[in-house]
Amino acid sequence: MNRSTIVVVIGVLVLGSLPVCAQDSSPNGRLVIASTSRWGDGLSGVVKNLGPGKMCSVVIQANPYAEDTRSTQGDSGTTKMVAQDLGTMDANQETSFSLSSVFVNERMPSLIVTGSPCP
Repeated sequence: MNRSTIVVVIGVLVLGSLPVCAQDSSPNGRLVIASTSRWGDGLSGVVKNLGPGKMCSVVIQANPYAEDTRSTQGDSGTTKMVAQDLGTMDANQETSFSLSSVFVNERMPSLIVTGSPCP
């Protein structure tokens, strides 16, 4: 090893030991939509809690945008929400969902999965 390599290694070790540079993992879980599949006007899929914590009150929401005709509403459109309560999810657990009537005018809805850390 030459002198510059030793200096770089020592610098990395010193910076890694400082609290500003060290990163601890969050004690809360992280929810992701692992997969989706369309059927008719509905959407099925899998939500996964990547951990490390347990998540309570997990809800998947689809927000399709429906364009209304002027004769029915008189405005440019409305937004509706379709949701499913998935309950509680342990770390590294997967659960499936199925939402109906989320494709309006062949447009993909926006999907959001929310939850809160369990006490």
